[in-house]
Amino acid sequence: MSQTPITVSYDIKELFTNLEKNINARLEKLEEGQQEIKCKVMALTTEVEVIKKDIESMKSDIGEIKGTQSKQLWALIILLGGAILTGIVTTFRIFFIDKI
Repeated sequence: MSQTPITVSYDIKELFTNLEKNINARLEKLEEGQQEIKCKVMALTTEVEVIKKDIESMKSDIGEIKGTQSKQLWALIILLGGAILTGIVTTFRIFFIDKI
């Protein structure tokens, strides 16, 4: 039982042409994918810049609110102090000056 060897003959030029076509097709797909990634990175970069600006704006707003709250607190303390002082003076006048 002797087996005869099988021989296959291909044209090398045709093989390399097909190989080159396959490689070029894959390279084109990779380039398309790379281009999509670049576009998405640019979009994300833009969004990050917008978010950074929003955060800076919020920081300045918070600073203004803290300043306003501090001013309101001091105004409240002064008003409350004035009311207490008025109450003390009135009480002093009622109990001590009117009886003289």
